[in-house]
Amino acid sequence: MANPELRMTMYNGHVKHAKIWNYKPVDWHTWKFQVWPEFDFDITMAEATRDIIIFAANVATKKRVK
Repeated sequence: MANPELRMTMYNGHVKHAKIWNYKPVDWHTWKFQVWPEFDFDITMAEATRDIIIFAANVATKKRVK
């Protein structure tokens, strides 16, 4: 759970994405313990950002991805 600033920045990005696409974002607890652990630090930041926002959107809308 390192990088608390990055985690918060990415969560805020998810909240903005949810507002734009008109869905309810996941709460902070869900983000921290279900979504954030999926963040991949071994790929480029652009890819990781895209992937984590999509993963969060799928969690928020109950679409499970593997």
